[in-house]
This record gives sequence, C-alpha cells and structure tokens, in this order.
Amino acid sequence: MKQKRLFSALLSVLLMLPNLPAFAAEESPLTAPSVTAQQRAQTLVEKYGVTSIQYAVMEDGKITESGHAGVYSKQENHALTKDTLYGIGSVSKMFTTAAIMQLIDAGKVKLDEPVTTYLPDFEMADARYRKITVRMLLNHSSGLMGSTFNNGFLLEDTENRESYTSLLEDLKTQRLKADPGAFSVYCNDGFTLAEMIVERVSGQTFTAYMHEHLTKPLGMEHTYTPQDAFDRKQIARAYHVVDPKQELPAEVTQIIGTGGIYATAEDMCRFGQLFTGESKVLSDASRKATLEKEYSKGQWLADGPNTIGYGLGWDAVQMTPFDAYGVQAAAKGGDTLQMHAQLIVVPEHKISAAVLSSGGSSMYNSMIATQLVLEQLKKSGKVQEILQPVPISSPQAKPLDQDFSEYEGKYAGMGILYRVYLDPDGALNIANAYDLSAKEVLVYIGDGKFSDKAGTTHYAFLKQNDKIYLTAEARTILAGIGESYSQIYAAQKLEDYPMPKDAKQAWQARHGKLYLQTNAAYNAETLSMLPAAGVAVDESLGGYLAGNKISDANTAQAVIEIPIMAGRDLMDYVFFTENEVEYMRANDAVYIDSTRIPTLYAGGSHAHLTIPQNGYGRWFRIGEALNGKNMTVTMPEKSGFVAYNAQGMAVSQSAVTGKNTVTLEKDGYLYFAAPAGTRIDLDFA
Repeated sequence: MKQKRLFSALLSVLLMLPNLPAFAAEESPLTAPSVTAQQRAQTLVEKYGVTSIQYAVMEDGKITESGHAGVYSKQENHALTKDTLYGIGSVSKMFTTAAIMQLIDAGKVKLDEPVTTYLPDFEMADARYRKITVRMLLNHSSGLMGSTFNNGFLLEDTENRESYTSLLEDLKTQRLKADPGAFSVYCNDGFTLAEMIVERVSGQTFTAYMHEHLTKPLGMEHTYTPQDAFDRKQIARAYHVVDPKQELPAEVTQIIGTGGIYATAEDMCRFGQLFTGESKVLSDASRKATLEKEYSKGQWLADGPNTIGYGLGWDAVQMTPFDAYGVQAAAKGGDTLQMHAQLIVVPEHKISAAVLSSGGSSMYNSMIATQLVLEQLKKSGKVQEILQPVPISSPQAKPLDQDFSEYEGKYAGMGILYRVYLDPDGALNIANAYDLSAKEVLVYIGDGKFSDKAGTTHYAFLKQNDKIYLTAEARTILAGIGESYSQIYAAQKLEDYPMPKDAKQAWQARHGKLYLQTNAAYNAETLSMLPAAGVAVDESLGGYLAGNKISDANTAQAVIEIPIMAGRDLMDYVFFTENEVEYMRANDAVYIDSTRIPTLYAGGSHAHLTIPQNGYGRWFRIGEALNGKNMTVTMPEKSGFVAYNAQGMAVSQSAVTGKNTVTLEKDGYLYFAAPAGTRIDLDFA
C-alpha cells in the first residue's frame, strides 16, 4: 500500500445506509408508471450486483403484490420462493423498538427512565452515562460511540455470542462522544442495550419474547433469529466480495435486536401492521409515539425533504418523496455484509412494503419499496398521479457572492480527514487530507451552495452550536429503479491543534505503519479483506488522526460531534505494549503492529504454531521461499485460517471454502485464529 493512501481510522461494519457523499446519476427515465416492480427487481439483478431480491406490498391486511428475481444460488438448481429467507439487518431494530413499547404498555418500562434502572450493571468511564434514557437508545441520541461488536458477523456459527455478551464489559472502558440527548446520530450499541432491557425485564430471551409477543400474534411464520432451530437452507445464498463465484456460508449476526433477524418480505409487511393500527399488539399511544419526530429534539438540519429523520427505531418518520403527497411514511433500512432490507409503512392508509435482497444495498431496496408504495397509493385512489422527478441538469457556475474564506481548513467525518479550500477562480476543493490528489472540485451555483459536476450533490456551510459544518444534499438516480434524496452533515471543521510536543516522537514512529486486527474470530465475515488500520500523521495536519485529537503519546480521542450519519461509529485509539510488541485498541477490536509480524518459517516441509494464552490470533508474512507452495493446515474444531495476497484480498478463508489447503503468494499474509493454547500444524509441498 502506498503511504499516502493510508487512512487513519477504522471503519466498522455498517448496518444501515451508505455514507454520503458518494452518488452518481444516470440519464433516462427512472420511475415511469409503466415500469413494473418485477422489471425493477430484474434490473437490480442484471445491472447492480444483486444475487436475488424479494418484495411484497400489503394494504388493509392483504398482500396485494409479491414477487422475486434473481437466483437462490449460482450453483444449485433451487427455486426462489416467497418463503425464501433474508437477513433483514437493522430492520431488526424495529422489533426491539416494538418490544420496548410493549413493555411500556405493560407498565414495566418507562421511556424516559435511565437505562441503569433496568441494567444496573451498565457502567461507562464517563459519568454522563447515568443520564442516558431508554428513549435515547431508540432515537439514537444516547451519545454512545456507536458500534462495539467485534465478531458480530460470523459465518455459520450460532454459538459464538461474544459481540452481545461482552458489550457491558466493553462499555466500562468507553466514554461518551456527546452529551446524552444532544443530537441523534445512528448508533447500533443503543439497540443492543435495548435488547438487554427486554431480556432483563421480561425474563425471556429476546428470541422467545419476539415469538410470543410479536411474530405469533401477527401470523409471521417465516421470521427467525440465530437462536431458532430452522432449516438454514431456506436462507438465500450470498457470494464473496472478492470472488463472486464463491458461495458464502449463512451469515449469523448475534446482536439480534440490532441486526440479526431473518424474515421474508411478506412477513415484514405483516410486521408493518403494528404501526398501521390494524394490530392491537401495540397500543395506539405507543404506535404513534414511534412515529414522532424524535430527531427534532436535538441538533439537526432545517426541516426539508429527506430520507433520514429518526423516530423511535425508524430511520425516517416523514420520508421523501411521500411528504410531497401530504402522506406520512415511516421507513427503516438494514444492511449486513451479505443482506439488505427496506421496510416502508404508511400508517394512515394501512399500507406496508418490504424489499429484501442478497447483494446490492438497502438504498436500492428503498427505491423499489418507494415505488411499490406509490403505485399502491395510486391503485387504491389515495393519490391521483405519481409525480415524476425533476431532471438533473449540469450546474451553471456563478461568481462568488460572499466571502467563504473562514470556511477553509481541515474537516473530519467518520474515518476521514478532508482539506477544504477555494481555488482562485472560486471552485471549492474537498480533498483527502492524506492524498490531496484525491479530491472533488465543486462549482459555485449561488445561494451559498457548491455543486459537483454531475449536479447530483450540493454542498454548503453551516454554523451551528459554535461549530462549522459542511452539509450535503444528494440525489441518487438509478435508471429503471428510482431515486433517493438525502440531506446530511457531511463533515465538521476542526480547530487548529498542534501535535503535543511530548507525543510527537511516538506518533512519528508510527507514521506509515499498518496495524492488523488480532482478535477476529476465524469465521468472522470481516476477514474477507485484510483487517488493517493505518496510521498517518503529518505536521501540516497538526495533532489530528482523522477526526481524532492526539492527546498524549498513546491516545487519540474522537472529537467530532456530527448528527445523522457522519458522526456514527467513532472510537478512541489507544496504543499499548505487551511482550515488547505494540498493539492498538479501538473500542473492542485489538490490532498488532504489522512490522512485528514474522515471516512464516520456510526451512522445511513442516511447521507448527500455538495460539497464545491471551487468545490473540497469529499473523505471518509470506516470503519468497513459500511463494507458490501448497500449505496444508491441521487444526481442531473452532479454528481456522485466512490467506491474503499482496493486495490484501483473502484468497482463501477456511470458514468459507471448507478446505485446509491453500497455495501461498509472496508478500501476502496468513492469519490463524483458534482458542487460546491451540496447536496448529502446517505442511508444505
């Protein structure tokens, strides 16, 4: 990897929408009424990397449309059906929300009661945690860092619940990134805590509670969690990001109330009845409470068209484009590494739509679900016509009509540091601070806004709460599918801050180094690419490591406070030494200095290694002597290895391939993971 390409942040697994800005437009009509749901689904399969997709619409308690496209498997002759299962990712959060609201109805939980009332063992290294309420977990305003779920996404492993059971212990060492209630920014850990509240208060596992109080009363016969016994061949197949022909074992997400439920599109529509008032599983008061504009209780952008605006659990409680019809629509999306989902509910018209897929993204699914709902509204006479989007045109540059110089400087979002500056001709540059050649050049279009060349994304500056933000309005158009519109805070301006003198030497010694995660399970899905974090410091950037401020020789603390999405999943980076080897901790993930990784022994036809008592996995470099050789690994159960090429791509993960032999490539890496004390034998030929 080139040093200038090293990024300084660790990107956690995302369970929701893609981050902005990253949009492109395609010409040609996009939502013509003549385009059927089946045609849209087929287009996603043919053009946008979707393996399979399933959709359904319900009105007044009846499924009015249901279909699917793609293939169940690229290898097996097995048909997709309406009963094929998909992981619904973060749409699972709505089950957690519903469970909490039921307990409120029963008088067992209070929405504005501190979390510690129900989880007395919940503690953090920040006294403000005592102010976090149940409501703040559900509306994303808790101030928690975001996502503490190392080994949360595993392959075909229903036993390892580390990501759930270790959370309370992990949070004891964390601080908050903002005052509780200050603003809403997407937070996975809040829903794992909410799941724990359901279990503690009800005395049942979340799975048992869900079935007794939600799925059975709603007639949902095809909804499961990893704790259920069901035929996992019902789950749609997914494929490797590196090798599209490599079928993956079923994905298991053990943070169930955050992202671990499997369901069908039709069952998701039945679940939607909770929020239309057709089911009495929730009281009207609780149902309506979930649909309130919770986001408006803290810092936020001015109200306007958006696909994000948090309620209790919901991503949006007034989703665009339905606001243009005077219709309230609530939406929740979900993304895991394999599966993607979208649920949209129109409470007043008793309509719900769900789109689930293997491959693609929840944004794609949202576009199709939006069109399904609009068409159902038209069929039932609730709207007269489906409005067509305003075409996107190339921006017309205008001369600057105000002084923007105060907005130039360093900006940070989740995992990235930008340099923002103006050219003499008035063009705005948003550049990767570690590689200034990687930049976007924007033209001024008036009214304080700058546009990308395609005209799809408009940027502006906002002063709010004594801070300066770069905001973005973005439209995404996919030909033959639909469109999406979002307004977000894209980044926050950082104050000038010099590197602390007593920390300078330590950080300069780390500059350019890679750190590799060493506490990933052998069957962690995240191992499909080298789990690496780079450190890059630069005198011109002062004492910052992306959006983290270097406070001493071994600590860089997250400092950005950004609502909505760009401030999610933050972490403090803490460096420590064990047995003269440096490690870095970021929330619950541990990384080893790659310069201390040995080259795998190549002096004979056999070698062995032992997993240390701390349980950390073992990393090795692959040298010239082993290039092209076949390595056979002998290991016990609950053990595995991953082989990487020089580009950092996994060429073989034993948990995926089921094989214990691999051909080695020089300049790559090997990772072995197993229980502490495990001996693993290697043979070369």
